[in-house]
Amino acid sequence: MIAVLLLAAAAAPVVVSGIPKVIYTTHGPTKGDNWDEYARILRETNPTFEVKSFDDEAAAKYVAEAYEGTKLAEVYEKAERPVTKADLFRLAIVAKEGGFYADMDFLGKADMSDLAATTAAFPLEWYKSEDAFRERHLAEPRDDAERWQIGNYIFASEAGHALVVDALDEATERAAALEGRDVSDLDVLRSTGPYMLSEVYHAGRLGDGGHKYKDVTLLKGDSDAPLRDVPDDHTANDWHKFGHYGEHMISHSWTSRKLADDYGDCVDDDSFKGKVKRRKKKGISFTCADVHYMKGKLKKKACKAKGLRKAERRMLRGRMLKGKGKGKGKGKGKGKGKGKKPPKGWEWVVAREACPLACGQCR
Repeated sequence: MIAVLLLAAAAAPVVVSGIPKVIYTTHGPTKGDNWDEYARILRETNPTFEVKSFDDEAAAKYVAEAYEGTKLAEVYEKAERPVTKADLFRLAIVAKEGGFYADMDFLGKADMSDLAATTAAFPLEWYKSEDAFRERHLAEPRDDAERWQIGNYIFASEAGHALVVDALDEATERAAALEGRDVSDLDVLRSTGPYMLSEVYHAGRLGDGGHKYKDVTLLKGDSDAPLRDVPDDHTANDWHKFGHYGEHMISHSWTSRKLADDYGDCVDDDSFKGKVKRRKKKGISFTCADVHYMKGKLKKKACKAKGLRKAERRMLRGRMLKGKGKGKGKGKGKGKGKGKKPPKGWEWVVAREACPLACGQCR
């Protein structure tokens, strides 16, 4: 329906055999840590590929011209969150041109040339528990395979591939439904991000007409220890990897909690008080996920802030108290800051338990 309209209105891409050896990337006005190094390594490990990098202006120009007169172009222009536009752009350019898309925090490990002979390749990003699946998709998994999230931090396909076109169609519709709303990180994940992509893929896999995307190559990670810095229980070795070809370093630069000043206020800075006031005025509350990314005194202020929902604040503080007695330090008391210090990394454990969306598996 929408997919057909999009492609018809914007000179439908010609489907060719194999995937073009070009890697598309996109970025905002501020570079993340190590991005230049990741870009250098990506080029070195893929010497026969052309790498095309789009900043916000170039990405917007591409969508406006390549999809002129379509609903996608309209939705893209109106989208308020930069990450929404980035999600739409990656699908739009690969759907029309074919090729590979990679996030700026993707660390290449091996030449991806052999994947160019396939029709499409996506990473199996991580395996959700039943609770994690329900939190994200508001449904029960229909089979064990559906618990695997299909990642969009890197993927590849020939031009016009059904999965990419269908995902672009669905993302356009879901993003349009969010117009005029204060779009949260969870909204992004469900509308244009990997939650949406996973739902499209598994719906096609389990549809009445048979597996619609059976030609898609799904790549599970290798068994090597991850190179990114994560707590021991934060991940399995084969999560967040594109086979043996590379690893997602998960900088989370896209989230509302870590956006650069160019994109507005950041919770993790001196603008906290102002943001509380603005959120209270709009009737929006901070969540445990927001608090997870705060640091030091700012975290303490947030836990006491009226902008944080009472139930979540109580839960977060309760989890903090549970961590006492496992680390160094002396003291006594229950829940008033006089107990033993919690172990290193407790902030992550606290946020993970208090709010599953803060566990870092969102991308």
